[in-house]
Amino acid sequence: MSDFRGARGSNTGDDFHELWAARHAIRLLDDRDPLQALTVEGIAPSDEAGSSPSTWDGVDCALYEGGGDAKEADRILLEQLKYSAANPRSSWTVARMVSGDKREDSVLNRLAKAWAGIQALEPKGTVEVSLVTNQPIAAELKTVTAKLATGSVSAPRKRPGKDEPNERKMAFAAGLSKSVLPEFAKALRFNGGAGSRFAIEKKLLADISGWTDLELQAPVSNLRQFIRQRMRPEFAGELITKESVLLELGVSTMGALFPCPPVLERVDAPVPRSSVADIATEIAAGKQRVCLHGPGGVGKTTALQQIEAMLPPHSIMVTYDCYGGGTYLDAATLRHRHVDAFLQLSNELATRLRLPILLSRHQLSDPPRLFSNRLGHAAQAHASEYPDALIVIAVDAADNAVTAATTRKPPEACFVHDFMELGDLPPNVRFIVTARTGRLAELALPSSYSLSEIEPFTRGETEINVQRKWAATDDWIDAFHRLTMGVPRVQAYAMDLGDAPPEKAIDRLLPAGRSLDQVFREQFERALGKSGIATDLPRFCAGLIALARPVPIEDLSAIIRIQVPALIDICTDMAPAIRLTENTVAFADEDFEHFVREAGESMLSEVTQNAADWLMSRCESDSYAAQHVAGLLAASGLGNKLLDLVEHEPSPAAIDDPVKRREAELTRLRLAISFCRKAGDSQRALRFVLIGGEGLKTERALRALLSNNPDLAVRFAADTAGRLVLTDPKQIGYHGAFLLHKQVIDSLNGDRISLHEGQRLIEAWMAARKALIQKAQHCDWRLEVTDVAASIETALRSNGPESALQSLWKWKPKRVRLLVARCLIPRLIAQDGSGLLQGILDTRHLKPWEELFVLVPLAVSGAPLDTKRLTSSLSAFCKRWMLSPKRPSARLYPFML
Repeated sequence: MSDFRGARGSNTGDDFHELWAARHAIRLLDDRDPLQALTVEGIAPSDEAGSSPSTWDGVDCALYEGGGDAKEADRILLEQLKYSAANPRSSWTVARMVSGDKREDSVLNRLAKAWAGIQALEPKGTVEVSLVTNQPIAAELKTVTAKLATGSVSAPRKRPGKDEPNERKMAFAAGLSKSVLPEFAKALRFNGGAGSRFAIEKKLLADISGWTDLELQAPVSNLRQFIRQRMRPEFAGELITKESVLLELGVSTMGALFPCPPVLERVDAPVPRSSVADIATEIAAGKQRVCLHGPGGVGKTTALQQIEAMLPPHSIMVTYDCYGGGTYLDAATLRHRHVDAFLQLSNELATRLRLPILLSRHQLSDPPRLFSNRLGHAAQAHASEYPDALIVIAVDAADNAVTAATTRKPPEACFVHDFMELGDLPPNVRFIVTARTGRLAELALPSSYSLSEIEPFTRGETEINVQRKWAATDDWIDAFHRLTMGVPRVQAYAMDLGDAPPEKAIDRLLPAGRSLDQVFREQFERALGKSGIATDLPRFCAGLIALARPVPIEDLSAIIRIQVPALIDICTDMAPAIRLTENTVAFADEDFEHFVREAGESMLSEVTQNAADWLMSRCESDSYAAQHVAGLLAASGLGNKLLDLVEHEPSPAAIDDPVKRREAELTRLRLAISFCRKAGDSQRALRFVLIGGEGLKTERALRALLSNNPDLAVRFAADTAGRLVLTDPKQIGYHGAFLLHKQVIDSLNGDRISLHEGQRLIEAWMAARKALIQKAQHCDWRLEVTDVAASIETALRSNGPESALQSLWKWKPKRVRLLVARCLIPRLIAQDGSGLLQGILDTRHLKPWEELFVLVPLAVSGAPLDTKRLTSSLSAFCKRWMLSPKRPSARLYPFML
């Protein structure tokens, strides 16, 4: 028999214990999971403080949901694991639970003591304790526990005899008073034997232990090693959080593992649809590859939700959202590329199944193959847990991914085609792609896919939809169904009446009904009419499509010739289909964007050329124009202008962000080379290739510059520098400095959420750095004085001078404090004047001689000064440092300069 606590200081635990805890750790990366933190060998340090270590001897894993300690967590689960390889059929009985030379030696007492210890902290949420074992749980144990929960059993003062009732033996072993014993019994869980969660996971963990694939052995081994370290005495009780798991994987941001999270709105209680139910039945029966298609507004995404609900128990559906809430064409959030898509799918699959097979971006040399390999192992592992369950991988709005790839300049490959061409699928895996019926040809569906059309509501389904709003008559429902043609989106539009009575919905459809395109056209014309604009609809729509998103409203205004104030009014009236944020315009609705694309087709060529001319006139002074002008020149067929642009300025100086500037440079060069090849000008193409080769040296220098100057990186290239630095395991040593300087920016912006998340990442990074140093390993996780100064500035700006000084006192050696003062004080004066520094002086926490390092810079800056305080501080400094022969002052001279 083994458990964590008994192995402390000697054995780090067997495979089962490590993998059990590792699977819990992976839950931390799943946004659907409430788990926020866990510990192995104890509880959260803040909860353990002041208590006897023996209080927590019964805790092998502590799981905190909704928070990181007893004061914040909505639920705490304390687990004790008991695994026996020698006697797996030996049952847990009352006698076994209470056995021990002393009451304190019994398993039940350890569980009760841990439960009572947490209860003493007055936790916010519920507390449960669980015995988790591979051995059977005797029926008598559950029966006696139920009796204890009734409150009718008192705890005897002396150990009961052999012939006394089992409930008295349990009550004595627990060691709790009669008033709290029932609550403990209600919180006590037993998980063991055939069919239990333990038994089910045992099959899976045995399967994982048997993996021989080198690609999978490494991540499994690394995560097990991470857990094994936390089981050692020096790490006992240390919190494992999302941030510490990310750091173990070599990254400091969730975006490094999940670059394209879904932006899908789930429908509460969708109308059950017979056509979707038929498809779900076919999928469950064995159909492995399905393409769901239908016109706009018919509910393809909602159909996926219904199919997921109808899958066999314990099945999962991982849905890749190709539209991304309208951001799929934004340069910073593209979703069609192989690396992003297969990384998202692989890691979401791993977290949903809690498998330690996570990928990082830098491992993806062959994204489709790596995803397929992980899918195969995941399918095998899931089948070992739940033989009848399915894994469904759904790619929603796949046609949008194809559109995004083809509209890039130059065009790019789309992951959808390689996804659909993946070879033989495991028996418990299903692939689903969704697309508009009119764009199926763009998918080039393999013959292995069967087409399944999502049909509009039947008359009966329309009735269900209407009756949820009001008790309509049969005649009214008949008319409403006919006028909306059963299209769910049109019905939603018609019934969106504000304060008007629901029976008026039908008035919006008369005289001949409305299609979805007609609905959108009326909304557009109404918005244009309210603003008194005479611009034709095709030109307006073409402008929205021609420009790269998000579109600056000033540029859109110039191209479609509508004044900015009027354009803002129109976009506001078209919300939420059009998203207007920070003077930029983007789409937030797939059906609406499809309408705009078709409505603007007739004017697209003319408007695209106008847009190219407009951006060309501004590309030397405007960053948006500099970034996107090359693509528009190529789309307009203005190749000679493109070549002149690249000859004149291959790297656009108007873009301040160095990473975006490099990306724009590469786009210009690729387009120029492509045009030269088409024109047969190989000599000029070679010249552009050589320019690109020189750029590689610049790119390497740029990465080094960002890593070595985190303060500048977060101020002038925060998003792109973060994407380069925080997602790269090879640069993990630089993550801490970057995060510390990013905290300063977040504090200046008053972003409390980012500050909280950033602090947790920093704590995880610092803990890992400390562990490396303690193990006497070579540690190049560097922190400079400027980085420490950034942490103090963050504390000062976000929590005040008291917090800043407390933070400063924690750093060692003490001379760091003076170095930080020399670095930070001039910057604070330059940015904020004397206010923040005066707050530090007002705390009176600085020694008189220490105040001199604040007062002198303030005096030099011309700030109002208390001369008596300055004189007193100078006197104290001289007494301490100048007049004592034992305290040489030479080392302080630099700080006074």
